[in-house]
Amino acid sequence: MQRLYTAIVAAKKVNSDTQMPWLKQVNASAWQPFLSKIQNMNTYALNMSETFTEAILSEKLELTAETVNNQFLKGNDQYPIPFNNVMIGTFMLTTLTEMVDLYQKIEPLKIDWTKAKVILRFVAGTNYTSGLSLESNWIGYYLNMVSGKTLPKDNLLIIPYAEIKKSVTSDKLSEEDLDYYATKLWTTTHQRTQIAKKVLTSIPDITSTRHNPIPGDYGYSSANNIDDFIIRLKFSLANSTEILSNATAFWMAGELQSKQWDYTQIDIPGITTGFPESISEYPSE
Repeated sequence: MQRLYTAIVAAKKVNSDTQMPWLKQVNASAWQPFLSKIQNMNTYALNMSETFTEAILSEKLELTAETVNNQFLKGNDQYPIPFNNVMIGTFMLTTLTEMVDLYQKIEPLKIDWTKAKVILRFVAGTNYTSGLSLESNWIGYYLNMVSGKTLPKDNLLIIPYAEIKKSVTSDKLSEEDLDYYATKLWTTTHQRTQIAKKVLTSIPDITSTRHNPIPGDYGYSSANNIDDFIIRLKFSLANSTEILSNATAFWMAGELQSKQWDYTQIDIPGITTGFPESISEYPSE
């Protein structure tokens, strides 16, 4: 706890540095309309964290699951905005930058999504069990939103151990590399799925295990329902097949698509909305 307190104090110093503002150094294009709100959230979060850790270190509070939940995560009299809001706001900002940066690279390509053949090679650190199905991988949902919901589901395949060929970073794939991706990987896998669907018609299908939308999905959870995103965050943490960013990404992609990818017009739970009654934003000091 003492190490944590020291880190918080150091972070406060960086956060208040007007000579080298950290937000300017990050320079995230999608954050620009919300810089003051992000700064205020961080100031609030650091002050709240410092006060809480001081109370633990001075033994004014006992460090228990109950005090962490009821005096910190859910807020308190001195800090009425729950720290849960900060957690969700932070996750939302992360997924927002990833999605906008990727969209700005994809959109100029003018892809005919109805004919696109998509391979997801998703490797994130050591998350070997995560994101191996379209249910547990937000990037598939995101690409569907980018396509204006025209990308056929059957045309998107997750092939996590695909090789990264040399020409992948070039403007154009070599013939050999194109054959590897388009024929050996995508077409071979896709044909197998189509044969099963079109030939084995007498055998009943097993539908998706996630039959209905769940908390944190766009269209299910409203922008001001922070509790839903906390529920989804716990779900993502507790299930080894889930990507942690699924907690907010299945919502943010839908919000961006609904606002025609104009990120200046979006709601950001935990940043612009989702506050307790009678509070509309983080304090400016």
